[in-house]
Amino acid sequence: MRDLRKVTLLVGLVAIVAAFVVPAGAVEVVQRATLIRGSGSDTTYFLLQDMDAHYNASKGCFSEVLPGNTQPLDNSCVVDDRSYPTKANVDHDVALSYFPLGSSNGIAQLCQRGLAGVTLIDYARASRGPKSSDCAGLRFVAFAKDALPWASFKDVSGAASANVDSLTQQELKDIFVNCTITNWSQVGGADAEIIVYAPQAGSGTRSAFDGFVGGSSDSCIPDEFKDGNGANGERVIFENTCSPVAEADKAAAILPYSYGKYQTTGGEGCSLGAIDGVEPSPQTISDGSFPFSRFLYNVYRQGFSENNATDATMEYINEDTGWLCKTAAEHDVNPSTGVNYRTEVENILQENGVTPIVEGPIGGGVAGTSHCRVTPIPAA
Repeated sequence: MRDLRKVTLLVGLVAIVAAFVVPAGAVEVVQRATLIRGSGSDTTYFLLQDMDAHYNASKGCFSEVLPGNTQPLDNSCVVDDRSYPTKANVDHDVALSYFPLGSSNGIAQLCQRGLAGVTLIDYARASRGPKSSDCAGLRFVAFAKDALPWASFKDVSGAASANVDSLTQQELKDIFVNCTITNWSQVGGADAEIIVYAPQAGSGTRSAFDGFVGGSSDSCIPDEFKDGNGANGERVIFENTCSPVAEADKAAAILPYSYGKYQTTGGEGCSLGAIDGVEPSPQTISDGSFPFSRFLYNVYRQGFSENNATDATMEYINEDTGWLCKTAAEHDVNPSTGVNYRTEVENILQENGVTPIVEGPIGGGVAGTSHCRVTPIPAA
């Protein structure tokens, strides 16, 4: 009983002191800005950098105080007599994107969060969907759509692929995996050996394309050209770039290339091809009629015993209420531009060559609708 009286007295004293220290109209410190760190995919690296910058600049709480009050120096939000502006990034959290190291490697960083020697991140960028081999407890949130057409240098002088506008899914499997189509003349091109290039292992682009063609896309590359030794003519190259293709190989080369990245890079001399007669475009990607369409994901921790996604991370990328996903009705209007933040999100996606997801059921066992989709990790 004596201890209970002490606690009651202490609470009363704290309340009295607080009444004198924080009079009506004074500053009350509430929350402070938090870092949101993303890592992984190259495909979405520049896209997320653009999105980060816009999110960081979005309106939120006041952090500067009115004259006559002491300014906190810890980036806290403050409450005072002013009315609050539109709050899109409420606490002025700071999103940043680490330089790409590949989707699967970013996912590995997330799975091993907190271990020595592993960079601390809050979510992983991924241009591939979940695999049964991924650690349990991750949530894959699709926020945009892309496609993986094949590319060739059909416009260079003497290109064997000059007259090849479309390949079938089976032809692509026979070129990249089965090694039964080895000459451009077998698919309507000139008589020249097809020279296969493939993205590096660990990239989401490689994983997604392997899934589309039903096997490893470097299967038909001779061993001496996939040994990791760039001095002898490596044909396993960094994803979504044509610049490493050897000049002597360009007239006969083929490789996968992200549609979104192609829109921002210009292709570096490559041209994209149709599949089954369907050209990649925002419309065919959105409606799924382009055969090799894919989701682009942000991945966060949500089923672990510790180190699950922070509130700040969820406010940015969560599939339901996150800034990247919520609907126009749930978003505010940007007071600086007069444009709804959802519209600005979609503008950034389109400027980076990818296709926004239409509002619809979130899926993956998550109720509600948004502009994102959850894809469950498949059973082993």
